[in-house]
Amino acid sequence: MLLKMLRSLLRGYPKSWPALMLIMDSGERVAQLLDYLQSSLFEVEQMLCHLGDYEQLLNNVRDTMEKLEYKYNQMIIEDRNLKSLLQVVNTLVNKLDLDPAVPRILRNYELEGHMNIESCTNAAHQLQKACNVELPPGLSLLQAVADQKKYFKSLISTFSQRLMTFLIERFKEQSDSLLEKVGVVHSSDPIVIAHIGIHNDILAYRELMLWEKMEWLEESDHDNRFGSIQNGYCKAMKRTYEEEILHYIAELKTKLQWKKPEGKKHHHTGHKLLSGANSVMDMSRNLTSSLMVTSSGSHGSLSRGTLGSSLSDIHSPSPVAQHNDGKVLFSKLFSKMIQDIEPVCIAEQNFCCQFFHLPNVDEQPQPTTVSPEAIEEDQLPADVVDEVDGNSKQILRIVDTSSFMSTQLKLVLSQLFEALLPEIEGFINFGVSVDNYNALYLQLFVMQYAFEMKEKVKHSYLDQVLVNSLVNINRLCEEFINGQLKMIEEMKVPRKGKCGILECVHNFEVFANRAEAIASQVNRRLELDVNYKHLIKAVFEAIERVAVSHYKSPPHVIKFENYHHLLDLLSKLKIHSLDDSKDECKKKYRQHLNEYVIVSLGRPMEKLSLFFEGVEGLMASGTKADQVGYQLDYSKNELRKCIKEYPTKEVKKGLEKLYRKVEKDICEEEGMLQVVWVNIQNAFIHQYQRFTKLIGRCYPDSNITFEFSLKDIEEFFSTSQHSH
Repeated sequence: MLLKMLRSLLRGYPKSWPALMLIMDSGERVAQLLDYLQSSLFEVEQMLCHLGDYEQLLNNVRDTMEKLEYKYNQMIIEDRNLKSLLQVVNTLVNKLDLDPAVPRILRNYELEGHMNIESCTNAAHQLQKACNVELPPGLSLLQAVADQKKYFKSLISTFSQRLMTFLIERFKEQSDSLLEKVGVVHSSDPIVIAHIGIHNDILAYRELMLWEKMEWLEESDHDNRFGSIQNGYCKAMKRTYEEEILHYIAELKTKLQWKKPEGKKHHHTGHKLLSGANSVMDMSRNLTSSLMVTSSGSHGSLSRGTLGSSLSDIHSPSPVAQHNDGKVLFSKLFSKMIQDIEPVCIAEQNFCCQFFHLPNVDEQPQPTTVSPEAIEEDQLPADVVDEVDGNSKQILRIVDTSSFMSTQLKLVLSQLFEALLPEIEGFINFGVSVDNYNALYLQLFVMQYAFEMKEKVKHSYLDQVLVNSLVNINRLCEEFINGQLKMIEEMKVPRKGKCGILECVHNFEVFANRAEAIASQVNRRLELDVNYKHLIKAVFEAIERVAVSHYKSPPHVIKFENYHHLLDLLSKLKIHSLDDSKDECKKKYRQHLNEYVIVSLGRPMEKLSLFFEGVEGLMASGTKADQVGYQLDYSKNELRKCIKEYPTKEVKKGLEKLYRKVEKDICEEEGMLQVVWVNIQNAFIHQYQRFTKLIGRCYPDSNITFEFSLKDIEEFFSTSQHSH
């Protein structure tokens, strides 16, 4: 040990070598030093023992502190878990625990009265909120939570069933009350009233219906009681609307029947026109849109009334209201029908949007496309209006109504107003059976109505119905026009007597007057102009055909009389689409009038005509005018001989004979005799003046003149006309 200490001292203190050497030299000092060192070692050992004890104590303290730290951390975790658990428990208690009044309200409260409805609505919302509360993951697996949610669903199902049963019964009661009033209220004008009062009463349950709808949407396995309520409403109110619309249309038909002429038959397939409101009601129940109308021409003209006229005008004793056996009534009745039914449709549409919480329009409506094959086969979609040339099948315009109303709303309204389209088409067919010209009015009016729908802010279900009825209207109009064309083609002309104005020309005059009266009521004439062109072409062909085949009247007379009649008609009506036809009429009228004058007049004073034709031939070949008289065949003596053969008496007699012939050819109906006679007079005078002028040029100073003067000729023509 001592050596180790010495070595350590030697290593640590190399500079103390001299001192150590001195110490070593001194023995006592060395011994003393060893004692000191021995005692130091002992003390060091004592110190090391104490340090070992202290280290053991510190290790114990460290172990204890580690255990305390672990327990502390466990306490913190436990505290945190307890707080989280308390929060979850509070959530479950606060959100899944219902007010005891809620089940009592939902099970026992009556669903009538403002206070009860409001209480049930609030309770239902509380129940819905509790049932739809968002829980942390895993809590829904707790038995208590599952039991509570099962309890909530049971409450929802019970109340939903009670609400459904109540509302369906309420719908039936209101429908029955409305049905009792159908036909009870008597009015001079047919009326159909919107169900505003009933709607306001049912709208008190609007929030409950929203609750019902949300429950159905959120729970895929939930019974569709919302759909059942909707179907219950549609089923109950469908009966009401069917009876109301049927009765309303029947009254409109009765208005038309009252004005129908007695004894005049209107044929149609499968049905006979009945008299009285009851018979019309029975017929309305059975009348379908397949009512076929046999086209027949009717005389008269429509009044230029306003579309929105009240039916009070119908009962007024004015000549307009009584004209043509009441045919003017249909336009007023049809306009009134639209004005009466559209508010009903809009009111029902607004109610369905509010009560059933339906969108009014689809967010992204898909446009309807139409193929040429569909146009060709008349298989157009229900929400498309077509404007097609019947002969060329050319699509003129397409109106897509799919964006006017949402699919859901359209489905509900189609169930409610299922009877609307058949009844409107039945009224349309009935109106056309009363007067075929109503088909023209309907085509123009409904087509214009359809294209004005684009500008409407609010669309109604009636818009869709009228669009769908266009297929039937176009068919009826096409049948009517085809009937007119067939009448023209099969027209029979009397073989005895003069031909006069053809029946097809008279019919076209009636058609044009009636059609223009209709067009004045509607700001549209495109389809009418197309029909005009087909008819006028057929009339032209009929005139040419009859002129060739008639036995009595000369062809030129038939042509210029009928073309003159058409020209007069087109000039009065000023139909711009027929301007080309009017010009053609004018051209053919003048052409055939001149040809008739030439044929009738022939060669007046034939020998003189031949003589002066020879004179003109000589002059054309180069002979001078003053040298013509020196030709043997055209000398002055030859001229005097020809003139002597036509004394005043013979000329007058020939003109009287010609007048009788013209009078025999011309019909009195058109009054063209004077016009033709004046044209013959002008042609004769022109010939006389030509002869006189040639005498003056070729035989000057010969004093050769006719026995009669120009004044005498005018007197001859006037005398012949007045004597007959």
